[in-house]
Amino acid sequence: MVRLTPFYKKLSILFVEDEKEVQEAALNVLERYIDHILVASDGEEALAIFKEKRPDIVITDIKMPVMDGLALTKEIKELGDTPVIVISAFDNEEFVSEAARLGVETYLLKPIDIQLLLASINRCIELLIRREEARQNRSLLREYKRIVDETAMICKIDLDKTITYANEAFCQISGYSKEELTGKIYRHMVSPRQDLSQLDGGLWVNVLRGKSWKGMIELLNKKGEPYFIQASMFPLFDADGKITELIALQFDITEHIKTKQILEKQNQKLEHIAHTDTLTGVWNRYKFNKILRQEIKCAKNSNHPFSLMLLDVDRFKTINDTHGHQFGDRVLKAITSTLKRQLKHKEAMIARWGGEEFIILAQGYRLAQALELAERLRAAIEGMEFENIPITSSFGVTEFSPEDELDTLVRRADLALYTAKESGRNRIISY
Repeated sequence: MVRLTPFYKKLSILFVEDEKEVQEAALNVLERYIDHILVASDGEEALAIFKEKRPDIVITDIKMPVMDGLALTKEIKELGDTPVIVISAFDNEEFVSEAARLGVETYLLKPIDIQLLLASINRCIELLIRREEARQNRSLLREYKRIVDETAMICKIDLDKTITYANEAFCQISGYSKEELTGKIYRHMVSPRQDLSQLDGGLWVNVLRGKSWKGMIELLNKKGEPYFIQASMFPLFDADGKITELIALQFDITEHIKTKQILEKQNQKLEHIAHTDTLTGVWNRYKFNKILRQEIKCAKNSNHPFSLMLLDVDRFKTINDTHGHQFGDRVLKAITSTLKRQLKHKEAMIARWGGEEFIILAQGYRLAQALELAERLRAAIEGMEFENIPITSSFGVTEFSPEDELDTLVRRADLALYTAKESGRNRIISY
């Protein structure tokens, strides 16, 4: 079962692919993020590995010898609820429908888009985390029921809000002795971070009206350390029906709250991973498209201008072929750093569009301003000193028009970029 962590490296994944070239290409990328990858070349081999190793996620091709991917998925789903991602070269309605019927989490088409694959893996991780959290919650509830009589923190509080009785469980968790708790003002144990209006306006008002109250309270133990309780407060009546005090049934939920806080932070990290280009650290295409759609919507509602620019590193294939891919990666990182330095005042948003292409959203920029910005960026890239290798770039720039949608806007910038490259490179063209 997956550990509750945002890092892909903690996962175990079974990758099933019969084509060696596709298998090696995918593994070359996945191994950057994931340490535990099991590999199989057909469904029968994969099923045997699955039964022995029980990986967290399965990624499988459909068309394979011996046993195909859908038959493998059926077997896996009968053994449990392991997430399955199907990858196929066929956009076949029958395959897609059967995959959906079997409960496949994602159906991706070849050639594999690594960012879409990572996003799919991320969604599977979030699913596993939610399942684990639900399992923990169910276990926690069962544990509460079992131990309530022995370990529930019970105390009585009079109408002056003074503790008149405390059981052993309350003493152990609070760190106070019974003598120290008896006579202590309950409110003095409440953390300064606690919303006191919840107690004064909720707890006491309800109890004094003869009603019960339930809620979470943050208390401080004797050492001043915070802990969280889920409390149920009930009024106690004398023989004449007059409220004399209340009884509090309290359960320690500190670990649950801490786990929830950790999960929230982990989910934020997972989202960041899914939306970030792993090489350059800027937004990826998936995230940028979401931002651009929102920007288009806002621009249509408020008529505020913005421009879009696509830039491509000139002759990058030659750089890669001559100096190697690792050198090429360093070039892309250096260009990213240069762009960030030029845009340090957050006048524009950068994303890696794919390969050696970057895309920039210049909010509030008319075309003339965007062209000035593009020239500044082009000159900065040309002026880079990178191991005595000349680096230049070409830009395609366009301004948003009210009739634009995402596709038309990007297409126009792409056409301008194409023209810039065909016109000799290291220049800016606008449409």
